[in-house]
Amino acid sequence: MEDKKRIMGKKIFTILFATMMVIAICSSCGNDDETKNDIRTGEEQVDQLIDQLILNIAQMCVDKKNGEFYLPVSSKDEAYRFCESLTGEKWDGKNRTVTLADAYGTVMLKAGSVEGLYGTVIFRDVRHLDDMTLHLADPEYIKNDNYGIDQFVNISVIGTCTNPKCKYVYTKNAAGVGYMPSGYKCDKCGSKLNVTTSWGGR
Repeated sequence: MEDKKRIMGKKIFTILFATMMVIAICSSCGNDDETKNDIRTGEEQVDQLIDQLILNIAQMCVDKKNGEFYLPVSSKDEAYRFCESLTGEKWDGKNRTVTLADAYGTVMLKAGSVEGLYGTVIFRDVRHLDDMTLHLADPEYIKNDNYGIDQFVNISVIGTCTNPKCKYVYTKNAAGVGYMPSGYKCDKCGSKLNVTTSWGGR
């Protein structure tokens, strides 16, 4: 009788263990699905970084000699946070390249090479955005005119419809004058806009 009880107990234990394993496996699968759902598309990544660039356009200045942009930041931490807002990934200040999903281009993050220059962001082959170089520097570094930077240039963002039959152009300057459609899609035909930058005298 006791042997039967032991056998029955083992069977119950085996069934319970198997049930727990199935639950654990299903939970793991569910978490994997959630992780996959969190992965952004290249289009979403580009929209985020363009959002951040336009949000900070009023603070930017440009070196007219080489067309490179500068954004004043007060510290390394602020520079790192700005880079994280562009890519959605944490940055520790070391050189790295972020490859956007769906072959939407690359964002290179470079450590500052001199005092007062906290980092450099280089956009290459980013869909819907012209190639550009953006330096993150202390205001004093920019004020000292290290590279002949024109601090009073009027920077504008230009969105050109990628539909060859439309080609409608939207413009918004650093003062907020003008209009740029939500999601960078043409109001006229719904096509994606190609975003470029321009400044006074160009």
